[in-house]
Amino acid sequence: MAAWACELPKGVDPSQIVPTVWKRAAAAAQFAPKGGKVTPTQDINEELTAVFAENKKSVLSYFRVPASQAACWKERGTLARHLSVMVRQIQAINTTQSPEGVMTVDAGGQFDSGLILAHPILVRASGWSVEPLAVGIPARDQLLVADPRQAQAIGHLKEMVAKAYRERHNAISDQVFLVSSCQISVLKDSLPVSEQGHACTH
Repeated sequence: MAAWACELPKGVDPSQIVPTVWKRAAAAAQFAPKGGKVTPTQDINEELTAVFAENKKSVLSYFRVPASQAACWKERGTLARHLSVMVRQIQAINTTQSPEGVMTVDAGGQFDSGLILAHPILVRASGWSVEPLAVGIPARDQLLVADPRQAQAIGHLKEMVAKAYRERHNAISDQVFLVSSCQISVLKDSLPVSEQGHACTH
């Protein structure tokens, strides 16, 4: 079923619906079901979920649908379809790199954290043809990238993520993630990156 075949409230434009990234616990608290209706989401991993919203003139507007429609938004291809809407709405992407090898990817603020869903864009922006990439999204308007093969860069990335997560009012997660073309997982310090299951088949 196409995403726009999912039931929508009157006035919501399906061509303007984008995914926003939330910590799962925060999304569950913020968007608790009410009156038999739910805010459509699609889980990314055990830490993160995508919450769908309508982007109305650069203002995100969350909406509710009947609980019976929730499964429609979790179907294969729905997230990718609305991610493409988000990508089209980004005006420019800029990067800066710290001496320790951590790159900040700036997409204008509103969609910075959402780029964790777009591995090809992160590869182009960083110039690193690495799979997976190490990514932190401590806040809604902050995305940090590092090469997971570089120990110094990963150490600095963890420090930057932890600091921003403590200090920013729009915090998302204090975790570092491994992002590939096929999945997004939480970085496990106990295992080498090569053993953390990111072998994608294309």
